[in-house]
Amino acid sequence: MEQSMPSARRMSTRSVTIPGSSTKSTQGSDAASLHTTASESNETIIEEDQSMFFLEMNPLAPVSVVLLHVLFSCHLEWKHVWPKLPEYHLLIPDLPCHSKSRRMCRKEDFTIGLCADLVAQLIREHAHDGRAHIVGLSLGGYIAMDLIIRHPDVVRDAMIVGAWPLKGRRLAVAQHPRLTYAGLWSVLHSPGSLFFKVSGYSGEYQYDEMLKEIKRNVSSRLAKSGFNQSGKWQEDMMVEVGKQDIKICMVAAGKQDDCDGVRIAAKIIKEQSKGGNGSQTQAYAALDAIHAWNLQFPAVFAKGIQCWIERQHMPKEYENMPI
Repeated sequence: MEQSMPSARRMSTRSVTIPGSSTKSTQGSDAASLHTTASESNETIIEEDQSMFFLEMNPLAPVSVVLLHVLFSCHLEWKHVWPKLPEYHLLIPDLPCHSKSRRMCRKEDFTIGLCADLVAQLIREHAHDGRAHIVGLSLGGYIAMDLIIRHPDVVRDAMIVGAWPLKGRRLAVAQHPRLTYAGLWSVLHSPGSLFFKVSGYSGEYQYDEMLKEIKRNVSSRLAKSGFNQSGKWQEDMMVEVGKQDIKICMVAAGKQDDCDGVRIAAKIIKEQSKGGNGSQTQAYAALDAIHAWNLQFPAVFAKGIQCWIERQHMPKEYENMPI
């Protein structure tokens, strides 16, 4: 199957409202509450108050996959992954307070639970058969796990990358995000491409559009909300994830993540299985990878997604961590 071109017909954006918020009719006088604009890529963008932007690709593909981005990022971080997954129906949102979903809620009100509820609504309304394979990176990984706990009915299985119970220095950073925010802000606003040099992203995957979005998304309030939320995910939450008995692939980036922490998290999740799909949970380490390695090795990242969904042997770059 060929990759669909970015057009209004094959690649569109739609809106998902926050649960409990009022929805507006597109008929009569309320029609003016919605407006459509054309982007440079010829997409059709529909905007509404309190809506979550998402990108939809390959709508005729039979199997739906949701890709969830890292904190401060947006759907663009998957730009070099999605062309390598043409056989899947892709749903790629901008999470609340990020890029085209930045006005959904106050940044201090940002929660992983809100994101999980919105992703569940997205899946129920737009994924084929109301279910999807979930891929979450970093913050997106915690959201994917919360989605499993809160809405297991919409999850076929999950690939959780760079999300585990933080300990020691990493937990201290999550609990005191001001220094992290200050450091990131200074790097983002330094002359030249210092951010890309520090991040470790491969040169061919460095682009100004992505950097511009990260700069717009970074704030002290979102840093506090996002990091504090991530730090609360400890072993007791892994137990709750495991109780849902859903097959999960836990992946650690060998250069920056805590590989043993990821392995232990996967072990806890698997131990909760009562003989269902959760008994197939696995843990892997991508030894040469940095934390956000979908912008470092997108082809390998995409191949891992494909192999996990199709129940094939994982690529050689994914080293199995026995659990």
